Amino acid sequence: MSEQVIEAIKAPLRQGLLFFYAFAIDFVFKFVTSKLGFEFTAEQKIQISAYGTPLVYAILSFVDKWLHEIGKERSTKKEVSKLVLGIARF
Repeated sequence: MSEQVIEAIKAPLRQGLLFFYAFAIDFVFKFVTSKLGFEFTAEQKIQISAYGTPLVYAILSFVDKWLHEIGKERSTKKEVSKLVLGIARF
């Protein structure tokens, strides 16, 4: 059952991270426009925003590896920690 929960969490977690990335990038665009006076074209915004998906996968891979390592440390011969499964096997 825990594997089903982990699988169900992956997609919303990715979407949440992509939302956070888009929100942060929009903040940077507005900051640069207001403080530096430089405006990005629509094409530039799209190109910069396109880097979000690989960034999200990199973050998830890092968190997954980190949880796996914690799980290995907490595991014993009798009981294997659920964290060994990680959160997002790609």
